Amino acid sequence: MLDFAEIKDNKNIDVLLDLGCGKGGGVSFYKDFYNFNHCIGIDITEVNINLAKKHNKDVNFYVASATNLPINNNTVDIVTCVESVLYYDPMLKFVEEVYRILKDEGKILISADLNEEEETILENIFLNNGFILNKKEDITKNVAMGCAISKFRFMDISFSESEIMYNDEQKYYGKNKKYKNYKNFIFIKKKNNYAKIWL
Repeated sequence: MLDFAEIKDNKNIDVLLDLGCGKGGGVSFYKDFYNFNHCIGIDITEVNINLAKKHNKDVNFYVASATNLPINNNTVDIVTCVESVLYYDPMLKFVEEVYRILKDEGKILISADLNEEEETILENIFLNNGFILNKKEDITKNVAMGCAISKFRFMDISFSESEIMYNDEQKYYGKNKKYKNYKNFIFIKKKNNYAKIWL
């Protein structure tokens, strides 16, 4: 997802926030691989955050809602949101919070499996609230392949995890296919050009 956003290293990036970080695997990878200065993981589930804190000492983790973020205004360069955007309710409040914490021209990277209606709603709510859509791409085949690879990887580690990966893989094939589009989106916060003209 970060490669899709053409982020190659930590140049000009001070803070990355992963929303819906789960047990912290994704954000710890971002920290290690891209060498960002500061990484934050936020999840609403305390069990996930406790586990993340136990295994990832270089990332700051917090239990919080995506609609009420414990982050200062205009301080974050990149927000990532993988497979969690549809759970944020009300979505408008989530978008307003992301707008509040991002620096001007900061990016939110979203990866999600959406039907056409959900995709339209997602795009419109960002476009109508201070963001531009930089680009999007269909990654359904990539996700299916990732699930297939993980299925075999987990066979020797955990049968139950392997079975989960198999079930996820089936979402994207043939008659079992449940989702039309698994996509990456990049939205960029517009520069704050609000200037009041007093008459």
